[in-house]
Amino acid sequence: MNADGVWLKGKWFVVGSVILALGAAAIARGDVDTGINATAPPAPPPTVSFYETTVNHMFLNNQGCRTAQAQPETSVNGVVFLDFGVPRWDDSANVWGQLRAGLPNGKPWPIGAIYSGLQAWSRGYHRCYPSASSKRLTIAWGTSNGFLQASLTSDKLKEGGATFARYVQSYYDWVKCGSACGKSVYTRQFPIAGDDVEEAYSPYASTVAYLTGYDTWSDATHAAPRPLLDYGAAENRSCDTNCRGDWTRANRLQVAWGARHAPCPQIYYSFMSQYQWIPLEQWAHDHGGLMNFYCVMTTIVGYSPSDGWRKLWSDLHAATPVGETDWATHLRRRLTKIVWAIS
Repeated sequence: MNADGVWLKGKWFVVGSVILALGAAAIARGDVDTGINATAPPAPPPTVSFYETTVNHMFLNNQGCRTAQAQPETSVNGVVFLDFGVPRWDDSANVWGQLRAGLPNGKPWPIGAIYSGLQAWSRGYHRCYPSASSKRLTIAWGTSNGFLQASLTSDKLKEGGATFARYVQSYYDWVKCGSACGKSVYTRQFPIAGDDVEEAYSPYASTVAYLTGYDTWSDATHAAPRPLLDYGAAENRSCDTNCRGDWTRANRLQVAWGARHAPCPQIYYSFMSQYQWIPLEQWAHDHGGLMNFYCVMTTIVGYSPSDGWRKLWSDLHAATPVGETDWATHLRRRLTKIVWAIS
């Protein structure tokens, strides 16, 4: 979910007002209580994720370094999302890329430039990794279904998803490559994909076309793409039929928990847990099995990271039917706060 704007080089660029609008609506209907069960366990320590605003190698290298230094020591992999914006086909350059809305030039970054920027990020993380540490990090190369180009056919969107899958796999392979790539093996880093999926952004048909391209990609040495984390919202709430265009709870579940996907819900306010992800988990329970929540994401407004994680835990615990194993056991101990990277 995009923040309200970003301050870049002395100017304020508006990139949407979704978070603040949701917050105002929450306040208007009194949905601002924490609703956190007193028995909820302490939340895991959070990492910091980024809405990236540049592919500059020095900037990303330093960001990776700071992440290595600041990442908490935990018994499970930490997770960070490095979100470079929405997929874009650039006709003028004949290349896929990603677009960060609100930046001055309005041009997408070519996917190859993002890939090399992520290599710089990983070099920085490795360079500053504490020698006595054993912590590990899942690095989600982030994108979004935000306003996918309406002019693109389903086949073209599938091509975009497959291109993304190929580059994410190449990033992982490079991280795990040693002397043949002129570096050591980065044993503590695990690149995957991330997609900020929200019904308000694009129709299901175009969203699933892109993700189908991702999910069905393979090549001679890889039978399937890297896993993908859905770090979006589940706005359909309790709808069973078309409540927002062609989105339904069934296909929202497919996107969050299908193929090699897992959810990392945005929990900024109470309703995002109670009225979005909990109804979807109840739907999953009644139609094949519960989702496992890989992590929780918060941002600069609303809940603190700790309260966001404990809110989802509390609502999963409360939703558990009598006699069943506590649904809160399906929430993993991972937590991240996403912020704008100011370049």
